Amino acid sequence: MAQEEAVSEMSNVLVYMNGHDATRQPGTFQFCPLGIQFYVREPLQQYEVLECRVNITGGDSDASNNVICTGLVVNCCLDPETELYRVWVKFIDLPLQSCAHIQRLSRENQLLCSFCENFY
Repeated sequence: MAQEEAVSEMSNVLVYMNGHDATRQPGTFQFCPLGIQFYVREPLQQYEVLECRVNITGGDSDASNNVICTGLVVNCCLDPETELYRVWVKFIDLPLQSCAHIQRLSRENQLLCSFCENFY
């Protein structure tokens, strides 16, 4: 099982994959209760299962929220603009108590996917 860790502080987002150096995320990074879309230097296999460790800071509280859940890679493709691999991961066991917190912080930091922007 691969591991990922995303750290967000307002628009300053870093993604760590399997102990590699952090990848600073471009403005198209997305994070919501449904999943996460991020960029990495190495491709990931479709349907690969990831252990996701997410540390979110910011919002109206100085407290951080650490979330650990499982995600499934649903797509991965090379982005010609950034020369990084754009990865879409669907959360499959996000704790319910984390969903509202993630939604609020993602909305505040404008990180929601288009589905969540329209329906949540």
